[in-house]
Amino acid sequence: MKLFKISAVAIAMAFSLQAFTQNPAPKVFAMPANIKASDVWANHIVVKLKPAFRANALPAQINISGAQSALSAIGSTALYRKFPHAEAPKTAYDAYGRKYADLTLVYEVEYSSALTLTEAINRLLATGLFEYAEPHYLPHTCFTPNDPQAASQYHLSRISAQQGWDISKGDTNTVIGITDTGVDPTHSDLSTQIKKNPADPINGVDDDNDGYIDNYRGWDLGEDDNNPTNPGGEAHGVHVSGLSSAATHNSNGIAG
Repeated sequence: MKLFKISAVAIAMAFSLQAFTQNPAPKVFAMPANIKASDVWANHIVVKLKPAFRANALPAQINISGAQSALSAIGSTALYRKFPHAEAPKTAYDAYGRKYADLTLVYEVEYSSALTLTEAINRLLATGLFEYAEPHYLPHTCFTPNDPQAASQYHLSRISAQQGWDISKGDTNTVIGITDTGVDPTHSDLSTQIKKNPADPINGVDDDNDGYIDNYRGWDLGEDDNNPTNPGGEAHGVHVSGLSSAATHNSNGIAG
């Protein structure tokens, strides 16, 4: 009798697990915190129908009552395939075992109700018919400085400077220390970029007690004086200073 009870429980659990696997809880969408209104196309949603409903996928209609009801509930005014020229994969996987993406199941939904994008998306996801539903994100070009020679600066693309500028344009409180052959304080791309040391003005006194007298503009460690320019004409220090700190977006020269 005990054995029968244990078996019955095990069978019930197996059926419960199978039902859960076949009908997982619908996904819930939350708008990413860093997304602004200008980053999405208002009242437009991109959805992908689950492959199990392929037979119900038509170019301008999803022939499933649950989907039609949800689309009607959000006030859908247009539905069309996102990739109208795509064809369904003939096999599920390629020769390397990678699963093909079926673009024929991806649709664009346009709606007219007062629902927010998040609310409308979750109405569609609640049907359980879609692999995903998400906003139509709008692409934006990366910040491009107007410095005429910026396009020829190979290192900017190597360090992904354009993508970095989209996050931050820099901060004058960040100081880069360069030990090199000297700098040109009158250079049109550097004159506004050189950090001064107001704690030690040029007055013949080591005001900041750092061991260097009048290092207001820096220090020449080679000549051991307070003239950081390079009288010998070697421009390497100017070149390196420009790579790191040339004035950016000033319609002149290069971008630092």
